[in-house]
Amino acid sequence: MPGPRTKTKSKIRQRSPSTASAAGGTAPSDRTSGFAPTQADLENIFHAEGWAASVHALCRDFRIPDVSTRSGLKKAHKDFEEINAKLLVIWDYCKNSIPRNPVSDLFRDRVTATVVALYTKMSVDIILRNRIFCETAFLSMALSLLDAPSASHLVLQSLVTVTHHAPESFRIFIAKRSVPAILSHLDANPNDLVAAELAAIVLTHCITSAIGAKEVPEPMLLQLLDIPHVVRTLLAFMRKPGATSLFWEHTITLFCSVALHCASTLRDQPSAVNLLVALARSPDLRARAVGVLGVLRLHVMDSEDPPWQFEMLKIARAMEGPWPAHLDAVGATYGPERLEVWRIIQATYAFEREMLRVTETRDIATLGVHLAELTLSTEFAFPQGGFETEDPKTGKRVSSSLGLPWTRFHGAPPHCAAALRARGEPGDADRADILDIKSLLTQYRTKEAQALARTAIARSPHVPFFHHALTLDVHYATGVRAAQQGLHCGGAGPGSPGHIRHSLLYYSAKHGSELALMRLHMWLIEGKQLEEGFAAALCAFESADAFVHEAPPDTQTMTSMIGTYTLMMMLVRGHELRDDLPELREANKRFEIADDFARFLGYSIRHTQIRAARSTVLDRMSAAQQEWGALVRTMADGAPKAVPTPDAEEEALAAWLERMVTEDVDDAGAPGSREEEGSTHMQVHPRVTVNNVELYRCSWCGTPSAVLRRCGGCQKARYCGAGCQKLHWTGGHRKLCVRGEKEAESKERSGNSAH
Repeated sequence: MPGPRTKTKSKIRQRSPSTASAAGGTAPSDRTSGFAPTQADLENIFHAEGWAASVHALCRDFRIPDVSTRSGLKKAHKDFEEINAKLLVIWDYCKNSIPRNPVSDLFRDRVTATVVALYTKMSVDIILRNRIFCETAFLSMALSLLDAPSASHLVLQSLVTVTHHAPESFRIFIAKRSVPAILSHLDANPNDLVAAELAAIVLTHCITSAIGAKEVPEPMLLQLLDIPHVVRTLLAFMRKPGATSLFWEHTITLFCSVALHCASTLRDQPSAVNLLVALARSPDLRARAVGVLGVLRLHVMDSEDPPWQFEMLKIARAMEGPWPAHLDAVGATYGPERLEVWRIIQATYAFEREMLRVTETRDIATLGVHLAELTLSTEFAFPQGGFETEDPKTGKRVSSSLGLPWTRFHGAPPHCAAALRARGEPGDADRADILDIKSLLTQYRTKEAQALARTAIARSPHVPFFHHALTLDVHYATGVRAAQQGLHCGGAGPGSPGHIRHSLLYYSAKHGSELALMRLHMWLIEGKQLEEGFAAALCAFESADAFVHEAPPDTQTMTSMIGTYTLMMMLVRGHELRDDLPELREANKRFEIADDFARFLGYSIRHTQIRAARSTVLDRMSAAQQEWGALVRTMADGAPKAVPTPDAEEEALAAWLERMVTEDVDDAGAPGSREEEGSTHMQVHPRVTVNNVELYRCSWCGTPSAVLRRCGGCQKARYCGAGCQKLHWTGGHRKLCVRGEKEAESKERSGNSAH
């Protein structure tokens, strides 16, 4: 009676094989006309020790090339139609010509699963994969075996291999046809951890490709994928003893991906949201990245844009009455004259005073000096308005220039800039550029302003305002670099007062956090850029930390920066925080004070994404740690990578399907290469060390980047440009660098020889 590892043979009653594939393939080609599998050949496949041996027997007995080698794959390309026809005949014979009974079913499943394994092995080659999906019914064939006990793991492993190597379009195609069948199989086998692990990998590959992008997926696709069922099923397996880190890695990645377009589904499963929150404190950076990114994605669709408001009448009305006692105390501690609201009022009065003065002095250059100073003091330096006089005929107030070259106030800066350039005193060129850049920015002519800022930096790289202009409306990486370089200017370093330093910190944190999340999203999809993402997060955390502790407590951007600070702290230091998060108490108090200032001054409080994500983390952290904390730590600290199977056959199958052996001599005559055996189902992401992270930050300004130039002397310091390298050299690197030591020794020898 045939069976696994049974060497006795018995006759199986046969029927005439069909001439076309029951699975939907093409009819056999002329080259295979008359081809029919023999019982002896099929039993060789059945009795082979292991799936790889079964495929080897199939290839040997039916004269199919060994696709484990490059030469075999070349032959498979050449003879694909013949190979495909043979496999379809074997499939049809097993499906249609072997009677139905327990013994024959086991035989049939083994042989047909071997056909699926061979197709899977060929699909590692991209061109062959395309032909397999377009010219055969491979996916239907595989899914028809999913409920066969002896073949289910092979089918899932085949789907793992195919989706691992497939582009997005293929993954979406597979998702539409396989997700319901996979979920049904898991429901029927609630204790099969091997199936759960393989299924989690397939579901993550497919569903992430189908709905993980920014574009809103079609409702029919969401209905077909049945995300609520996916979430419930995988959550149940996550709690089972023996769940592996490989299963966890893919499942949490899937939850993070579906959070964007299926946030309501996760909210209906509080355990799923708690899991994302608990991950933010995992000892594993990769898990923290998934948790923080997932929580943020939960609030993309239902969030409001952050406001930027300045209504002088509301502010003036609020300032007329008494201040709330606690805000009065906060203002007194910080310094009333340093509060943002006072700076705005003072700048407005100073602007109007200087405008009245110039009507008497006609000294436009001096006006330019004062306006340049006001520009550096607050974002709202140039109030709206203009000169007005009374029309003697009508008695109405009408606009007037009063003999000056402008009528409205916003027209003054360009004329002041021209006067400063004409005067030509020290510092006038910088002041003129500051005024022109500010004027262009107020007119939303950002690109022109930034072109002028770059010219100004070439002349005066030490002026922080010029770098500040380059942080606006730019790509995240460009914004971070400009902000960091501005912060390293003399007038914006640590301890420097003023609006420009706070603005540079704000944009460094804002762009840095967005860059970090973008890089981490790319890691989520492609397994790349994790180190650069962490470096950007570290940069954002440091900048947000400085902003929260230095900026005025009433600034409108304080709450968003505290949100950034909270989430970046989770990403950078989440594993070091305690359960009750005492490290965030001071920031939380500042958040409440900033909200109180907003209400007092009449600003609206919007439900922004960063505010909602921060609230989710803080509100759920205690419950999340109770529910998932221990499991999260276990998975980070040494859970088994994959489920140990009593049958080594399945482990060998996974390694064989993934391994592409190219030992033969290639076309150029050079020996081919062999991938490492035992490769896992997915790319294993590297752990990030401090040394790795430092390599991704400029040694002078701290800008995170993957394309930093290396110091030619010590080969350790890295820079985002020649300017930073020069500044670092003169700023102290000369003394530490190998090249600097050699130069010093050379000078010393030259001096000694001169004597």
